[in-house]
Amino acid sequence: MLYISNPYAKYEFNLVSRILQNSGWPCLEVDRIKTGYHEAGHAVINRALPIPHKYDAVLAASSSNITTIPELTDRGTVLGSFGKSNFDPYAHDFSLRINDYLKMFDKISNQFWAYVDRDYRSQFFQEKFKFEASLSFGGIAAEHFQFQTCSAVVENSKTGEKVVNIISDIERILEATIKHEVFLDEGRVVSDKQIQPMVRSIINVYERDAIKHPEMNILDLLTNAIDASDHDDVSQMSENLKKRVHDGYQRAYQTIEQNKTLLHKIARALEVEYELNEYRMADIVSNTKVQPLVL
Repeated sequence: MLYISNPYAKYEFNLVSRILQNSGWPCLEVDRIKTGYHEAGHAVINRALPIPHKYDAVLAASSSNITTIPELTDRGTVLGSFGKSNFDPYAHDFSLRINDYLKMFDKISNQFWAYVDRDYRSQFFQEKFKFEASLSFGGIAAEHFQFQTCSAVVENSKTGEKVVNIISDIERILEATIKHEVFLDEGRVVSDKQIQPMVRSIINVYERDAIKHPEMNILDLLTNAIDASDHDDVSQMSENLKKRVHDGYQRAYQTIEQNKTLLHKIARALEVEYELNEYRMADIVSNTKVQPLVL
């Protein structure tokens, strides 16, 4: 059995191991460059969040790592990811501790908000949902900015199989926009589980149409899927949902455009290094002025 005592060497060894283990997906070089820009787009939006709104230090810490290493997930192979906290070398259960913290935060949040001014609570959650939608749109906006396109479908060059692209981003966009709409309509914050049937009704249509019409724009596919959803609650709020989807994309694209220097720096670093941990990200950002996201 191979044992590596140095935690930093252990991180590097694990990184190389993951590259070798997940190399079965035949990525062309252009795919990896696009993936780099996509994940860099998420990172730019995250860094552009105005400092007074960075209310969750754990979220900020957990959103620092970016990778372009393909990975097999329960939804199939993904070509990259943003927000994985797999670097803290002296705390191998860091992601577990984040989940424990968030569970604890959920338990006390209702008691906390009972003592907070109603107007502040309303502003806080509206800005939170806007940010989450824009963050999820960051990768799509970055690809549109750099390549003028972002494909809804990717093809395995070895098997010819077509799979729906960036579906996790689409799910998070829908979760944020539906939560925002429910909050404005009913004044309550709902969980992912409560709105899952609504999200799933839209995703089912989106996946079907993306395979049938891979040439369609992602925004058009998403708004069409909202219109075609068979869920009654989605039908009632469809016009507002479509507006929030478009607003989230516009905020993301504008922020990417204003921070293009940072976008290129992160994407080019990913071309060479495959994965950037929080320390490497801090080094990249330190000498670059970041224009804040307007919420």
